[in-house]
Amino acid sequence: MKNPARVLIVEDEIIIALEIEMLLKRSGFVISSMARTGREAIEAARAIQPDIILMDIMLPDGMNGIQAVREIRIFCPCAFVFVTANSDPDTRREAMECAPIAYFEKPLSDSIADEISRIMATADGV
Repeated sequence: MKNPARVLIVEDEIIIALEIEMLLKRSGFVISSMARTGREAIEAARAIQPDIILMDIMLPDGMNGIQAVREIRIFCPCAFVFVTANSDPDTRREAMECAPIAYFEKPLSDSIADEISRIMATADGV
């Protein structure tokens, strides 16, 4: 990455969101915003136009992360990473239809930032 990637973290569990934020900041990412619901994610993405969104799948407002990604893709050409505790094969298949650059299951390892950096470095146009 030439410039630090601007990141939007979408996670309804604040402790997990803060853990992700800490891991990414340590690796030089800029956390531009955090959201707790799908609707907040859409508003934040529209406002900040992030380079990458880390999206939880299970969100509390009736809109899951997959639905939010589909909405965001309409106006924001950013990269997506799904981060979820949901290991259901149908959910994973539906998420993969959105073409994320990565899909991580919780609990997250400390190497998530390194893995995302490596993926972003090889991604076209990001």
